[in-house]
Amino acid sequence: MIFAEKQKDMKFNWGHGIAIFLAIFVLSMVFVVYKSFQQDNPLVEQEYYPKGLEYQKQIQRIANANALPEKIKITDSGSKFDILYPETFMGKKVSGTIYFYRPSDDSGDINEIMKCDSSLSQTIEKARLMEGKYIVKLNWKMEGKEYYQEEVLRVTHK
Repeated sequence: MIFAEKQKDMKFNWGHGIAIFLAIFVLSMVFVVYKSFQQDNPLVEQEYYPKGLEYQKQIQRIANANALPEKIKITDSGSKFDILYPETFMGKKVSGTIYFYRPSDDSGDINEIMKCDSSLSQTIEKARLMEGKYIVKLNWKMEGKEYYQEEVLRVTHK
């Protein structure tokens, strides 16, 4: 009988408030942790560690490209991009890749083989690319030396 009377007199006090606050706080933290594990965070580069070790070679490739009298030019020709190779490529054995890297979504990336022929140009159709920002990474080898150049492009379909 005494116990039943004490239950009726029990009122909400600051201790109850702290307990409720802590319970809500813990539950919200558990929810935030759960949601954070549901997020997909793709890496910019899948094999970032070996690429980091090779960065000194990359610096040398960039320096080699900057030492050339002319750079490779990429021009927007409406429905396509024209890649114009400099005169220094004429008559030389050039091999390399053109990588259209889309930072926001790797499903839009395109990798092309560099085709340097007598016309000194190559065409990439815009229809193959998604709208948005691309970083064009030109990586080539000419006469035993390696070169690297980057260009930023904005693709729009009109």
